[in-house]
Amino acid sequence: MISIVIMETWQNFGGAVLIYLASIVGIPRDLYEAAEINGASVWQRIKFITLPNLRSLLFLMFLLQIINTSQSFQAQLAMTAGGPDNATLTYMLLMNRNAFTYLDFGKATAMGTMMFAVMMVLSFFYLKVQNRSEKG
Repeated sequence: MISIVIMETWQNFGGAVLIYLASIVGIPRDLYEAAEINGASVWQRIKFITLPNLRSLLFLMFLLQIINTSQSFQAQLAMTAGGPDNATLTYMLLMNRNAFTYLDFGKATAMGTMMFAVMMVLSFFYLKVQNRSEKG
């Protein structure tokens, strides 16, 4: 399972870093200069300036990563296909296995519907956070 987590993280790393860097560049330099003049250390500047300015983005990216990871399927199938003794069996692999290996389309459809409901709830939270961050 560790290899799948590392691979999924590396696969999504580039886009996430670009978004984080663009957001960090958008933080006004005046805040950092004022903190430096007041004697704030690097860790204090990160804690009291950078992280509060990135709070909504961090939550937004967390939701996006959950949505993206829960939808990934092909790489997991290619790497382990559920792994030894189902050790790396994920929800998407189980849904695929029910549909195309066991030909239990009813169970696979129910699993897909549940996945759709969870993704809709996460998407709703994502849009709510995005609208709140655009307003403020």
